[in-house]
Amino acid sequence: MILSEILSLHVFNNFKSLNSLKGLSNQVTGTAIFDWENREDVERTFNEGEFVLTTLTRLKDDNYSDSVLDSLYSVFDQKVSAFAIKKTFEFNLPEELIDYATKKNIPIFVFETTYIDDIIYVIKNALITDSLNNIQLQKLNEILEKDDEAEAKDLVYGINKYFSENLIFISTDIDKDFETVKGKIILILKNTDLIYTLITGLKNFFIIITYPKNHMNKAVTAVNELYSVIGKSAGCSSYKGNINNFKTAIWESVYSQMISRYTYKNPIRYDDLSGEKLLFPIVFSKYGLEYHKYVEDIFKSHDEEYSSDFKKTLIAYINNNGNINETANQLYQHSNTIRYRIKKIQSLLNINDSYEAHYMMYTYSKLDYFYDELSDYELNITLKN
Repeated sequence: MILSEILSLHVFNNFKSLNSLKGLSNQVTGTAIFDWENREDVERTFNEGEFVLTTLTRLKDDNYSDSVLDSLYSVFDQKVSAFAIKKTFEFNLPEELIDYATKKNIPIFVFETTYIDDIIYVIKNALITDSLNNIQLQKLNEILEKDDEAEAKDLVYGINKYFSENLIFISTDIDKDFETVKGKIILILKNTDLIYTLITGLKNFFIIITYPKNHMNKAVTAVNELYSVIGKSAGCSSYKGNINNFKTAIWESVYSQMISRYTYKNPIRYDDLSGEKLLFPIVFSKYGLEYHKYVEDIFKSHDEEYSSDFKKTLIAYINNNGNINETANQLYQHSNTIRYRIKKIQSLLNINDSYEAHYMMYTYSKLDYFYDELSDYELNITLKN
């Protein structure tokens, strides 16, 4: 669980940072309460990645003595994920202490109204039940259902309020080596200062990487490293993606992944597609869905009446690039039988021109593949304009 994701939850809305926000990609492993333990106590009881909470009450009586400061330094030496202070009185931390935390990539926060117990509960619940991941997956689906860009943008920042203006969205699958792969992905992204979020479904895994406009090369380098780790069917959105077009980035990623599965190429970036881009706006529109249903109903009606399987013949014909003999061999049919069926299909679709017929049959077969893939996809892709 990443610090920036935790801080995007409502309970952290009143948190204010005292230093730069380096360290937002720190992994949060748990919580800890700092009550002015000495260095030895801290080294024995505090662990890397813990979200540390404190009231700094000892500062009321002890005005930054060496022992007090050493205790604070020792907490940062433990590589905790964050240091959050509940403000119950006025105080000013020494600049050198704040700078030390910054160099350690540990954000320091101050908050006033939130209860410490509530923070502990939220973090532990997120770690134990994976509730944060479930919330993020739900928000992805809600974004896909939104037509209003402003409403969708609010949901995007609900996933991670620190997202930058540009984004890259990657979709891949979960397999038996997933935990190992995920660990490598985290290690790659942790070594950058890019703001990212990882969302895990039952079948699919989503990587959202955001970056300022002047850091595109850094993001591209990170994505190329991820490719070497993923090493299987995956799709990546355009590198020109913007946070305002988050839904389009999801579509591009999912579309590219479906083509990756179809062609057995790993992985595929939307920007590298050529002719396949022509079908992209059709797949994610009501017109593509209506056309597919129109042809599907014709085939279903005919096949039920004549106990045939024209759909299977058509798809095999397109997959074999219109080669009659290869289609016949695949279906264990005579080539004349295939010729007859293709002509019959043209007749059923009321098309005579061979070029138009091939285009319509090709379009239908591709839509059929894409919609079949989408029906088994983790996200509820909304097929409408």
